[in-house]
Amino acid sequence: MRYPNIVELILAIRKRQESKGLRFKWLSFRDIAKKVQEIYDGKKLDGYANATASIFQAFSPTPAFLPH
Repeated sequence: MRYPNIVELILAIRKRQESKGLRFKWLSFRDIAKKVQEIYDGKKLDGYANATASIFQAFSPTPAFLPH
């Protein structure tokens, strides 16, 4: 589906929703980019954690008792 003027469509939908009582706050590019980065970094770190978990779980050292 193509939208010849997506801006007009978005603004019309927003106006209809506001008339129903909803409120909108425009986000700055910086805020959007920050959230995208947080999501990406979170997924990336989860991937690293899952990939390396087996390395740390496989080794179970026995404690060495030191004489006093």
